This record gives sequence, C-alpha cells and structure tokens, in this order.
Amino acid sequence: LHSRLNETITHVTSRVKAGNLYVNRNIIGAIVGVQPFGGRGLSGTGPKAGGPLYLGHLVGHAPRFSARANHLDSPIHDFADWLDASGEAESAVVARRYRDASALGADITLPGPVGEQNLYTLHPRGSILMVAATRSGLFEQMAAVLATGNRGVVQGQPLPAGLPSHIADCFSAQGAASFAAAIVEGDEIVVFKVARSMAKLSGPIVPVYAAQADHGLAYQCDWLLEEVSISINTTAAGGNASLMMIG
Repeated sequence: LHSRLNETITHVTSRVKAGNLYVNRNIIGAIVGVQPFGGRGLSGTGPKAGGPLYLGHLVGHAPRFSARANHLDSPIHDFADWLDASGEAESAVVARRYRDASALGADITLPGPVGEQNLYTLHPRGSILMVAATRSGLFEQMAAVLATGNRGVVQGQPLPAGLPSHIADCFSAQGAASFAAAIVEGDEIVVFKVARSMAKLSGPIVPVYAAQADHGLAYQCDWLLEEVSISINTTAAGGNASLMMIG
C-alpha cells in the first residue's frame, strides 16, 4: 500500500485479508524475527516463518508466547458467567482458562532497522467446524472459538438452549461454504472422517485439530488465530514518491 493519507492506511490495513502488509515500501527483504513471513488462504503456510509461533509448531507443543491484549474483545467473559449460572461450574473454569490463554488482539512491535516499524498482530481465523462427542466437549469447543474471536459451525451436539443472543449469534448448526479450521472431540475414526471431509473441500487446506486429553486445554488457542505482519516505512510518512511514480 502506498498512500500519503494516514486515514487511508488505517482503513485499508484494518480490512484487507492478507498475511503480510507493506506500507510505503517494497515487499521484498523479509528478515527472520523482523517481518515474519507467510500468507493466508491459498498462500497460507501455517505459522509464519520467523514468527513467535513457528518453532512450537515444528516441535509439537505450545510455545511460550506471553503477549496479550489489554482486554479480550470477545463474548467469552459472558459465556463463562452463563455457564456458572447454568450449573456448569467445571466448564466455566475451563472457559476462563481459554480466556486467559488467548492472545487474540495482541499487538507487539518487532525489532527492525531505523526508519521502519514492524508490527505483529493476531486475528481470528474465521469459520471453525466444531465436532463434539459430549456436552462438556461442546462447551470447551465453544470456549475455544469465542476466546479466539471466531465463529463456529456445530456438529455432533445440539447448541445449548438459553444462550444469550450475542453468544448464540457466534454459532450455527448450518454448514459453511468453507472453513478456516476444524476442532474434533472423538476417537481416531472420527478424526479421520473429519479430515477426509475437509480434504475434499476446494480452496485452502483446512487444518484439523483433535482434542488433546493430556495437555491441560484440549485445543491450543494459537491453532485458531492468524498472524498478520505489517511493515511500515516511517521515513516516507507522506508516501514513497519513487515507488508511487513507478505505479
């Protein structure tokens, strides 16, 4: 993006669906730890190369990523309270653990050369297929989806009655045209069936995550978050004249 207007930059970067954004600079020269690289959709590579989630993905366990937003903008808070009021105290505890584990909205500044600002943020992935075998498993999947700002498509269990409307609006029982990921509670046969159905969909590869019984939370929040990297040439606050001339 090349623009002299800060309002235009804010408008575009807050809406464009891309993994790496470059403002008033070219799009080559990504440096590990400065501009983590990896797209989204058909160009998605999973965790960004050089990003804080990459190594943990390779070794198979959650990375130590402590960045958090000041306030998690999500109905997860009200969902946990609703679970308590509905007599689901254990599920309420689990929901609050997802709330505390989620880095949704975290915004950190990465190191870089003088004259350049590099920002790293975590966004929701989109529509998540939820396949639950038990009521408590459904509650945990709902907590994982809400804590990461996504929307869920529920299969295997009915949506609980009496949900507040702003929470119920985050879920549906109808199939979506596409999914960003799937989370599954069940044995190997169930996981295999879901993986096979996701593989038949056109478009980007859909990751399928099985519940992990021995890892505290069944689903890692970073599975359901998408990394976005923004690199800004701060020396060209009025626009990069040479690059704009080429355009």
